[in-house]
Amino acid sequence: MLNYDFFNATGACSGMYVRAITSQTTHLNALAKNIQDATSFTVHDIVGIVSSIVNEIRQEIGNGNAVHIDGLGYFYPKISGEIVNDRHGIRRLRNAKVVTLRFKPEQGLKNTMERQQFCKDKSHTENGRRLTAEEAHRIIDSHTQPEQRLSVSEIESMLRISRAGSYRITKQLVEKGLLVQHRISKGFSLYSLS
Repeated sequence: MLNYDFFNATGACSGMYVRAITSQTTHLNALAKNIQDATSFTVHDIVGIVSSIVNEIRQEIGNGNAVHIDGLGYFYPKISGEIVNDRHGIRRLRNAKVVTLRFKPEQGLKNTMERQQFCKDKSHTENGRRLTAEEAHRIIDSHTQPEQRLSVSEIESMLRISRAGSYRITKQLVEKGLLVQHRISKGFSLYSLS
């Protein structure tokens, strides 16, 4: 059963939109344990194979190739940069970078989702009111281990709020000293309870 809720979009895309609400994130070790129970592979075998696949995908994307995994889908890069004309009027790309990797699922994988059941999420917020920083802190505290570091996406899933709302709450929690920000790289941080 997929949970969903309605959100108000602001800016250029204003209006209401619907979004899937996930209750938690299933990590590789849990997937590997389930696969181990159904096959003759061990958790270590599965984790090693997946790590190797990730490295190969990284290598192939870096070599300018898209990657297709039968039954799963396609991985390909999304790039950005500044488009400029040089002194000869030839269009060039300056400051190019890979923004993200895109994933396009196989049609068969998408078709399995057509039979999915949906349910309006009732725990998101009461009557559409915003979650307070204190309420968010209590929820995060009840779902995490000591010293556990979280991404904004994990906080979003945990709190069952929009991406914009999760950034807003995360910022408030850091400002109030309830979350500690750990900068990992330019533009990416993880957070832990203080």
